[in-house]
Amino acid sequence: AELKHGRICMLAWVGLVVPDIVRIPGPETCYTKSVLEAHTACILGDGTSATGPLVQVALFVFIIEMLTTFPKCREGLTLENAGDYQLGLNFLPKDEAKAKEMKLKELKNGRL
Repeated sequence: AELKHGRICMLAWVGLVVPDIVRIPGPETCYTKSVLEAHTACILGDGTSATGPLVQVALFVFIIEMLTTFPKCREGLTLENAGDYQLGLNFLPKDEAKAKEMKLKELKNGRL
């Protein structure tokens, strides 16, 4: 769980920085207010219901979470394989001791 939360925190930081550079289409209030007011405006859209652009992001995240969690539950979710989606295995050293050390570094720092 720590590994996944570390990665999510890094993505959240990117999410605070990138909107200053790249804009997704949305209501003007998403871009002219403070961060908290813009967040609320991007969720509510027109102010009466959840129709803003962040609703699409939340839906996308929900779909990805379900598509990655259900297969893990079927094959047996354990503390050893939680958060392990078999990505980046080609970056691990071939030596077993060094591979174990890299996995520990990733777990401690949230990244390789």
